[in-house]
Formats: sequence, structure tokens, C-alpha cells
Amino acid sequence: MAALANLTINDGLATPVARTFNIVDHNSSLVTWRYDNGAPLSGQPVANIQKLRDDNTSRKVRWRVVTPVMESIGSQNSQGYTAPPKVAFVNTAIGDFIINKRATTAQIDDLYAFFINGLAVAQTQVTDPIKKGLFGY
Repeated sequence: MAALANLTINDGLATPVARTFNIVDHNSSLVTWRYDNGAPLSGQPVANIQKLRDDNTSRKVRWRVVTPVMESIGSQNSQGYTAPPKVAFVNTAIGDFIINKRATTAQIDDLYAFFINGLAVAQTQVTDPIKKGLFGY
């Protein structure tokens, strides 16, 4: 297994910025990273990879990224009180890899490449359903 390390992931801005996700927890089946964006912990993006199954026939590994969105904080009320920040909603992406134990490294490399590159290409068949909810096929 590769040594545990922080992750550097580009964000989705027009001019991407590399964001460092620091390891915050790990055990034999789960590693969790968090990007400290200055928000309370509940509002910070989190990524994790988890082994969900590893039996005689296959293993299942899940990659998950969660990006909370904070409520806009309003101004103070007449008594000078400002409500603490809170999470408005959470966006989540989950990718499951189910690998048969008979698969070769090359076959696993192909699966991984097709999955990642399918998301990376700017093809509307892939991006429109994800970004706009459009499934008009």
C-alpha cells in the first residue's frame, strides 16, 4: 500500500487552484482527508476512500467527496447578535469500484482510466446530467 499523504486536488474555478486536503483520520479500511477552507469543521470539504468489501471473489472500494455549502451570514440584529455560521446544504459525489479478484492490473488500470477520463472530458453526454440534471436522450 502507498504511504499515507495529504492530497492536492484542483478546484473547479475558471482558473483552478490547488487545494490541500490533510489526513484527519485513518484505519485499515478508511482514510479521510479534509480541506481547511476557514469554515467551521462542518463546512469544510472532505474526501475519503473506504474499503467496503474484500472477499474471495472481489473487493469494493468507494471514493467519496463531500462539499458543504455554508449559509450566507446576515447582519447583526438590533441587539448586536449575529447567528453563527451553519451548513446550508451538502453536495456529494461517490464512485464505487467493484474489482473481481481475477482482474489483471491492466484491466483495473483500464477501468480506472475510463472512469476518471469519462468524468474529465467536456462531453455534454457526461457533464450535462451531472452539472445541469439534463438527461434528454
